[in-house]
Amino acid sequence: MKFREIARRYGSRAALAAAMTTVAASALAEVPEEVKASITSAGKDAAILGGLVLAVIVGIFGFKWLRKAL
Repeated sequence: MKFREIARRYGSRAALAAAMTTVAASALAEVPEEVKASITSAGKDAAILGGLVLAVIVGIFGFKWLRKAL
């Protein structure tokens, strides 16, 4: 009995989520290769930039640590 109540309550939401997932998957299938390549390269550029920012932050803290030690 409890299973039927749960199925009634959440069944339509689960069906909607499954339908939206199917639509989203088919929408991604139509993306041109140039767009996929540019998104991939943008992700690589963002990773490089993030690494550089991290290196600068580590350098600043290292410099502060050295000044405090001397």
